[in-house]
Amino acid sequence: MSVSSLQDFLFARRAAGMRPGLERIRRALDALGRPDRDLAILQVAGTVGKGSTAAIAAAILQAAGLRTGLFTSPHLVRVGERVRIDGVEAEEHLLLERLEALRRALPWAAAAPAEGGLTFFEWCVLLALFTFREAGCEAAVLEVGMGGRWDATSAAHADVVALTRIGLDHQRILGPDLVAIAGEKAATLRAGVREGVTAGRPGEALHVFTTAAARKGIPLRVLGRDFPPRPCALAGAHQEENAGVAAAAAKALSDQVDEEAVARGLSAVRLPGRLQCLGDGLWLDGAHNPDGARALADALAALDLAPVHLVFGCLRDREPERLLAPLLPLAETVSLVAVASDRALPPATYCERIAHRALRICTLDEALLPRTDTRPTVVCGSLYLVGEVLARRSGRLQEPGERL
Repeated sequence: MSVSSLQDFLFARRAAGMRPGLERIRRALDALGRPDRDLAILQVAGTVGKGSTAAIAAAILQAAGLRTGLFTSPHLVRVGERVRIDGVEAEEHLLLERLEALRRALPWAAAAPAEGGLTFFEWCVLLALFTFREAGCEAAVLEVGMGGRWDATSAAHADVVALTRIGLDHQRILGPDLVAIAGEKAATLRAGVREGVTAGRPGEALHVFTTAAARKGIPLRVLGRDFPPRPCALAGAHQEENAGVAAAAAKALSDQVDEEAVARGLSAVRLPGRLQCLGDGLWLDGAHNPDGARALADALAALDLAPVHLVFGCLRDREPERLLAPLLPLAETVSLVAVASDRALPPATYCERIAHRALRICTLDEALLPRTDTRPTVVCGSLYLVGEVLARRSGRLQEPGERL
């Protein structure tokens, strides 16, 4: 099986999208002898900052001497980014070997999702857990893909659950308001969880989390009440909130995590695509919901980067006006581009609703052409768009079907 075959196998399943229910992934895990049971697991759910929180927690656990697996999504350039061990992404040949082993062991799972096989995301979760066990990992951090109740990561057991800030996102699937969305995330506070840790924001979400934790008899620790925010190597004041949650969750997961390990992990963590500077005045941020856009705007102002050249593109399930609202006052120019995805929202469908004196629709290549001034260029609106920029920088062009 070649690398392209790996991609073809996985990406062929993307059209099925989400298929609610944990029966398929649980059946697969059971058939493999429950690889998750060999790991101390931290599950991270939330709307904003869950990828950062997961990465920070994994860095802390690694600094404590634990061999640590990290599962995140989506990937920016390579599928292997989703599966990291001690900070190093899985090599594609290793994933090929693991996937072949899984297909032999679980022939039913390789069927099309409509015929009872696993979905793309379920395969990714299964591949990650199997790889972590085979690599001798002691701990794993699993970032929820969406929601929590029916997310494939919830088929694994969790020792500790971290709940980051909640905002309005994926309302068509998760519910119309903060209370409904928080309820879907709170479902991760389930039997077997020893402790919950939360940013506790906003207040409506904290009430939902507190009620759910009490109902299950799970201790819940809250940022600001039980532990402080912490500075870390990731740029932006909002990352202090994520770092505080990550440190508390890592400590709850393992007694090996002491303050020295926390300090080392906080200073060592790296995460591409989150307020990332490529060194030539080009900044990348995956902000793709209103809370993320506000955090990006605050960070740009705090870093004294404005005015900026803004390059924006998003997917069709987004509301571009809401995403752009906090960013437009900081923009000297605005370039609307199409994301290389069959889920992209064409700029022509919303450009007339965006009020800015220097607005244009162009290609990504045109938007990134060298400029005569020294103002920074900020690319945002979608992690997929960020991944496209990184792929071009690495010389690896992507097809729309590779973006999931």
